[in-house]
Amino acid sequence: MAKAGRFDRQAWDWPVYQPLLETALAHGLPVVAANLSRAEARRVVSGGIAALGDPALAAAVALADTPARRAALETDILEGHCGHRFPAPTLAGMVAAQQARDALMARIAARAALDAGRRGAVLITGSGHARKDRGVPAYLPPGLRAISLAFVETAGPDAGAAVPAPGAETIYDYVWPTAAAPRTDPCLAFRKPAAR
Repeated sequence: MAKAGRFDRQAWDWPVYQPLLETALAHGLPVVAANLSRAEARRVVSGGIAALGDPALAAAVALADTPARRAALETDILEGHCGHRFPAPTLAGMVAAQQARDALMARIAARAALDAGRRGAVLITGSGHARKDRGVPAYLPPGLRAISLAFVETAGPDAGAAVPAPGAETIYDYVWPTAAAPRTDPCLAFRKPAAR
């Protein structure tokens, strides 16, 4: 199944997602890719959203775009890259790619939810894309009800079931505390001195 769907095993931990996909297939539910490909994302970074040749997607991004949302995405990208400073055109392109991803995922999720005979759809994505204020929900058509759930790692034994997100209603509807996953520091690569 992973091979047929060209599942990116480097970016995603297949054993975690395998039961979700098996459940969908066992119940005859469609599984649809919803993100930009890496090649498409690179085109957006270097040439803007217009490089995709999808005027409707560009219009959706323009409609939802604000200076505050762009600034927040810039901060997210810089924090996600351990504070590494990108040249301004590169950072702007990375923001555009993030916006294009969210708008495309919203389009595909809405189409899946509204297809004849369906009662909804589930989009499995990262917590940044699940944000109501600047992620996929911000690009959904008006009137399409969405519930945003984020899994949030905790340092303690607070892992449990999803709970309403008090004080963060504009970000997620629910948060699900989970135990922190063991991993090496992702910022090590940014702190290593360049090879000569």
